[in-house]
Amino acid sequence: EVDAKYIRGMLNEPDLQPNATINRWIQGILLFDFKLIHVPADKFRGPDGLSRR
Repeated sequence: EVDAKYIRGMLNEPDLQPNATINRWIQGILLFDFKLIHVPADKFRGPDGLSRR
């Protein structure tokens, strides 16, 4: 579960990312079998520190 909708787009369209480092991360992540579920920020209970500054 994640509260950042843009992650779904990054994983669905990995070739659109301009950064080679991000593309390598996405390729590694896509090796796993998982289901990405969007949860609105006000209902999200997971770690959130990396997406907020």
